[in-house]
Amino acid sequence: MDTIKVVNRNNSLILSNKLFSIGFTKESAGFPASISFNEKGEEIIKSSEPYISAILNKNKIIPFLEKLAPEIITDKEKTELTFNDIRWKYADGKIVEGYRLAIAYEIYNDGAAFAKTFFFAETLEKQKLEDFNFQFDVKIPSGNKANWAYWKCPSSPDASIIQDLSNFKRNIPEGENSSVEKGFYPFVSFDYGKGALRDKHIEFFFESWNSLTPDYKNTSTSVKWAKEKARVSWCFQKESRQVEGRAFQWRNIWGWCIRKFPVKRKNPPFRAFHYLDKNQFYPTDKCIKQLAAEGTNLFILHENWSFDTKQGEFSRDDGRLRKVIKLCRKYKMRTMLYVRGNEDGMRFGHGTHLVPRFLKKDYDGIYMDYCAAPVFISKDEYSPGGRIQFYEFDRLMRLCRKTVGDDGVLIGHAGPFFSALGFTQLDAYLGGEQEKGALLQNTSVHAYFSGLAITQASLWTAAFPTYRTKKMLPFMASSFQFPFLHLGVQHASSSLAHPQAPSLVTFARPLWRLWELFDGIKNIRTYSTQNRPEYFNADSESTGASAMLAPDGDTLIIAANYLDKARKIKLNIDFTKLGINGKWKSFKLNAEDAGCDYEKIKTSDSISCDMSGYGIMGFLFVRDDKKWLKRLDKFMRPYPKFPEEEKEHREMLSNLKKLRFGPPSWKKIYIKPEIKGSPDNFEDSLIYDLYNNVIELRELFDDGTHKRLAYLTPSGLKKELPSKSERLYPWSETAWIPLHEFIRHKGPAKLAFATRRGDGEFYSFLQAKVSDKAEITEKTYEISYNNDIDLDWSVLTFNINLD
Repeated sequence: MDTIKVVNRNNSLILSNKLFSIGFTKESAGFPASISFNEKGEEIIKSSEPYISAILNKNKIIPFLEKLAPEIITDKEKTELTFNDIRWKYADGKIVEGYRLAIAYEIYNDGAAFAKTFFFAETLEKQKLEDFNFQFDVKIPSGNKANWAYWKCPSSPDASIIQDLSNFKRNIPEGENSSVEKGFYPFVSFDYGKGALRDKHIEFFFESWNSLTPDYKNTSTSVKWAKEKARVSWCFQKESRQVEGRAFQWRNIWGWCIRKFPVKRKNPPFRAFHYLDKNQFYPTDKCIKQLAAEGTNLFILHENWSFDTKQGEFSRDDGRLRKVIKLCRKYKMRTMLYVRGNEDGMRFGHGTHLVPRFLKKDYDGIYMDYCAAPVFISKDEYSPGGRIQFYEFDRLMRLCRKTVGDDGVLIGHAGPFFSALGFTQLDAYLGGEQEKGALLQNTSVHAYFSGLAITQASLWTAAFPTYRTKKMLPFMASSFQFPFLHLGVQHASSSLAHPQAPSLVTFARPLWRLWELFDGIKNIRTYSTQNRPEYFNADSESTGASAMLAPDGDTLIIAANYLDKARKIKLNIDFTKLGINGKWKSFKLNAEDAGCDYEKIKTSDSISCDMSGYGIMGFLFVRDDKKWLKRLDKFMRPYPKFPEEEKEHREMLSNLKKLRFGPPSWKKIYIKPEIKGSPDNFEDSLIYDLYNNVIELRELFDDGTHKRLAYLTPSGLKKELPSKSERLYPWSETAWIPLHEFIRHKGPAKLAFATRRGDGEFYSFLQAKVSDKAEITEKTYEISYNNDIDLDWSVLTFNINLD
């Protein structure tokens, strides 16, 4: 990111680089008078007065500056401004004696900014100070659409925070207001763009839930819309609550982060496999060789590599881990190790316990779960309602980047509390979990939840089977979002149980082959219908496209069909904007599930081709076609096959389908569901929360509707919603349940166990024994969930047949 230029003239101070422009004036009294995206001068905030005001003895007071002369310190990554003597005045200009405000800014080149702020009323005179407000207007530029989000302050910093579903709200439509009395939103963000685009992002945050006295609930937050403007207001003292013998004071760290779809990127999208087996902690040599054959260039070991899954000081087996990493390097695969962002080795050592002990700087990397500021929660005397340590989290991420090196890999996953802060240091953000499969709704929802406006996107495909289908390809191809492909069983009989052989995870193969063409090419530029649709002029919203440009201008364009039916698509490429010369050589790249091939074509800015449903196709424009022939030959190599594993997998699926959907006919049918557990050293809070779900038995009908028959408990089925103690956990068994007493009709019936959490769905971890008697007999069989059969992560479906 380019450095910040500071210009001081005409009683104004402007800090700007290619990403943003921030203005300060004497009238804004130490607060930004403007915050803009610099590309087109899009002004997000414009204010001619300070953000803070208050009512003192029924009269409005505001901060003011005698002159605009902050202390300015610059270095290669940030600019510091300090306003150390901001006074207060009444509307008539009279000075408020003893009232003073100070603000120290750190404004980073990458768009993050922090403002350490202290207010002190240096008087013990009895005063009525109320409506201590901090507010500004966020203006969405005309012709754009926005969605916004807020967080509440999480009540507990325990491990279950990664599964929090109650303390945030995202993807709120523009115009929808929200407020909280006696409460606090520590974070508010806005994503916007023209039409379906969500390619720009700005967020604002406060660290401490506090007030001017210890009564921290004497506060409120609101976001209220008026046309294209959202007024964001924090009141840090609603009513005057002066404590006898004490002066009013207030300290907080607040700030913002401004980002847009990153055009410049260090690397093409990675081709990543993620290994997460709880029983076989490390992959076999054979598996690593198979990964290399698939074209993998990034291999991630999940928490199973570590002896203590909460802290990363100890591996399961130092020797085996080092051998795995060495073998990966032999096959030109980088290795990443899983960590939690708040574990000691990260918080205090910022990854130096892994680099260089196991990992190579400027090559390997760290995959950070719990990669969000709310995992750094504390309470102190001046933050009685809680403190989210945004500043510490951002500092950690900057230090982690130094640990892995500029050419190393740093990927983060936030869980529910998504923010741009800290993510400015990432090579990719891993999305695809808390939105519960919504990424396939449309390109706008996909862009929003994938964080396309913030950094390179990657996709957690482990949780939702629909993300591992061909339907996902056009979304990824049009946005450079690379998927994590998964191997191993993290939780049995769930969407988190995956095959052991990479050739059984094939949906991304066509896209991998196209991206592989740019292997080893660094410092690329990227454009997409998700940020520059005018570069492609697609025939409809059902056609997506992306362009990857090498430093010398050689360009890979990928076209994508969002529809499930085959059709002809058309792009009118703007060669001038992309820098393509019509005299260059060009190739059409056919990438399908069955294989890949290419053909030389006439160079034209008009692309028209027949595409399969959810299909993708590549077009390569190059100066010198000869230097690309070796890469193109590699592009055409057959996909690898591993017959032994593939045969075993097919037979397993065939048998499981028969048991679940072609059951025997019995007069009485009993079922005994269970959740299988295994020894682990996770926190109790995480485990209890993970399985604290309601499970319904449903009858399914051909018209797509269902009827809830009962709820599942360890003692059997019951009609009433089970309490927390009556729910099914891995250490509890159910009694044998007589299904024939709930299904009254003869013949076949379609049933399902559906797992629910709150108002939504959650992982199904259930498997079951089915028997002709309330005991295990020679006819008893088992049914379980499987990713290659089930598309709904929350439902285990099966059939029965009653004589």
